[in-house]
Amino acid sequence: MQNMEKSYKIIIGIFLVYAIIMLIIFLPGYLINKHNTLYILDNSGIKIKLENGKWSNIKKLEDYNLKKFNVYEDGNLLGEYKVIYSNRFHLYDDFGKEQNYNGQLFAYRGKAKLEVIPISDINELSETDKSIINIALTENNLSSNYQFNLKQKVLYDIDNDGSDEVIYSLNNYYVENNDKDIFSIIFIYDNNKIKVINKEVVSDGNVYMHPMYQLKKLLDIKKDGKYELMYSEMYFSNPADECAILYNLNNNKVIKNLCE
Repeated sequence: MQNMEKSYKIIIGIFLVYAIIMLIIFLPGYLINKHNTLYILDNSGIKIKLENGKWSNIKKLEDYNLKKFNVYEDGNLLGEYKVIYSNRFHLYDDFGKEQNYNGQLFAYRGKAKLEVIPISDINELSETDKSIINIALTENNLSSNYQFNLKQKVLYDIDNDGSDEVIYSLNNYYVENNDKDIFSIIFIYDNNKIKVINKEVVSDGNVYMHPMYQLKKLLDIKKDGKYELMYSEMYFSNPADECAILYNLNNNKVIKNLCE
């Protein structure tokens, strides 16, 4: 009987030690994730959130309507405003006065730290742009006359090596007198090397049934010097369903595809 009691106490002791070890390992991370909530709204209608360490699309109005957000207009911080979203942003200050704006908006709120780096549309491609684009397209067996209906880029020192990397997004779905190659592509150029983040090549001529990709924001979600790219996927046959994809530029992997 005494041996059974002794064995029972040993088993209980082992279980308690194991439970304590598991708490030490996992509890800090759980508490950090629990409190590092983040809600992101984009002018295109994208609404996503980071909660308990997981990304998802926002489906509840109470997660954003009449909540105070940090609001950016064309990449520049506009201020903190209460937001109502109904086909477009409506911004209100603390006194209920609506804030007018003309540009593209991006907004976030939450306890998670966040740095926002804007994306620029390219009006005219420079010779340097064309040279880089030519390298990327050639490596992917594509050609172009450099006529694009969407052309974006961002220059930033993503890997903290003292020199800027360049991210491009190009699309030629709706260009008159187009080349034989129709495509949408996002790639990064770093030290004479090309890394394709995503691409779609239209081989059947039906651009309405193929996704196009558009840069949204370059983010440092934890302000840890490791950058994430937020870009969108959209079909011209259903533009209202534009959705977000988050990509880790540190390890070149998709964090979360919110289009799935």
